[in-house]
Amino acid sequence: MGSRSSGVIQKAARVVGLHLGRYPPVDSLAYHVKTVFRELEIDCVLDVGAHEGEFAGFLRDLDYTGEIVSFEPVAPRSPS
Repeated sequence: MGSRSSGVIQKAARVVGLHLGRYPPVDSLAYHVKTVFRELEIDCVLDVGAHEGEFAGFLRDLDYTGEIVSFEPVAPRSPS
C-alpha cells in the first residue's frame, strides 16, 4: 500500500477516533521483547514464579512459539 493510500486510511480512522499504527508499538515493552527474542533466536523461556501464566500468555500474544517452562518455586520442607 502506498503512502498516499495509507494517509487516506489514517485520516479516515481519526475521524472515528481510531489510530492505526504498528503493533506492538515501537516504544512498548512488547515490541522490545519481540525484537530481542527474534535477534537472539530465543527458543526456550524459563518462567520462574509463573503464578497463573500471565507472562506465558503475554509471550504467546507476541506470537512466540518456542518452549515455555513455567513453575512456582516452593520453600523446602523441613524434616518431620
